[in-house]
Order: sequence, then C-alpha cells, then structure tokens
Amino acid sequence: EEFGGSVVGFVGDVSDPIQMMEFADVTRNRLGGVDVLVCNAAVLGPIGSWKESPFERVTEVFSINVLGVINSMRAFMDDFVNARSPRVVVLSGGGMGGPRPVKDAPFYVSTKAAIATFVEVVASDFETLNGAIVVVAPGSSIATNFLQEVLEVGEQVAGPGLYKDAL
Repeated sequence: EEFGGSVVGFVGDVSDPIQMMEFADVTRNRLGGVDVLVCNAAVLGPIGSWKESPFERVTEVFSINVLGVINSMRAFMDDFVNARSPRVVVLSGGGMGGPRPVKDAPFYVSTKAAIATFVEVVASDFETLNGAIVVVAPGSSIATNFLQEVLEVGEQVAGPGLYKDAL
C-alpha cells in the first residue's frame, strides 16, 4: 500500500475451490478487481522414502501445492479477463528442484515440477489477455521455518543433503 497499490489478505485453504472463490469475492468487493495474483502456498509433505509415505500426506501435498495454484487461478480468472495486463506469479520452490532435486522430499519436488509444467502450458492463455504468468524459484537463501520438520525427523530420515539445507 505504501507504493500506491492495494492488498487483501484472507485466511483460507487453497486446496478448497469454494474457499478460493470466497477469497476472490472478498477481494473483488474490496478492490473492484485483481490485476496480480501471487501463488505461494505450499507444504513440504512426507520426508524420506516415498515408498513408506502415508497416502493421506501425499494427497495433501498434491492438493495444496498443485490444486491450490489451479484453484486460486480459476477463482480469479474473470478478473484476469477484465484486467488490462494480468499477472500471475507462482513460486516453484526454494531451491529444492532444478539440477539437484532433493530425493528425500519426493512429493514436494514432484509437485513443484508439475506446477512449473502447468504454467508453461497455460502461459498462452495469459498472452491472449495481454498478460503473463511466471514461475519463480526464490532459492534457499530466504530464511523461513519451512524445513522445520526436516530438523525434527533428523538427518537419518531426511538424508544429509536435505538436513544440511534445513540447518
């Protein structure tokens, strides 16, 4: 707001399309429309062997990390159509993918790869609106507590590379 823009915050579950539609409605009522959407919600999910990961946790990771982006974008699609130059920014992970994917967070890395590919596929939809959608990988240099669970399960489960990243 100090730079002349407006922001709306909303506590909701990105994996729930109805809650994302409610978020879009609240935002529209306060701002009149949306020009920019940032999709940043994610969970790390099961750490360690993919073979031993509880199915419920695997489903949760995909629901939040992949469907959350899709639900958010769908909720605001009418705004993008009406915006002069809509922009969507999707965070694709803090240095967890790329040339050295972290094998000990298999579902997190897989969801981020899925979202990066999804963005490539839908990019042309935004070009026709005179807009853009981009994927940003901020790197692991931003200090957060996102990897706290890695520290809790320890190096033996998380593996030395992921554990070192979490320190």
